[in-house]
Amino acid sequence: MRVTKTRANLMLLIAAIIWGAGYIFSKMATNANMQAGLINGIRGLIYAGLATSSSTKPSIR
Repeated sequence: MRVTKTRANLMLLIAAIIWGAGYIFSKMATNANMQAGLINGIRGLIYAGLATSSSTKPSIR
């Protein structure tokens, strides 16, 4: 699969937004005095949900 320069830049922008959003939400959670274990637990549940939903989709070839 060939990726155009525009598509590559778009994917990089999306990755940066996701990466930055994680920092913002973590900062908001610590400012709300949430415990570190609870924050990590929520992050783990989100990851588990994303990991299981992506593994059940059929691959397109």
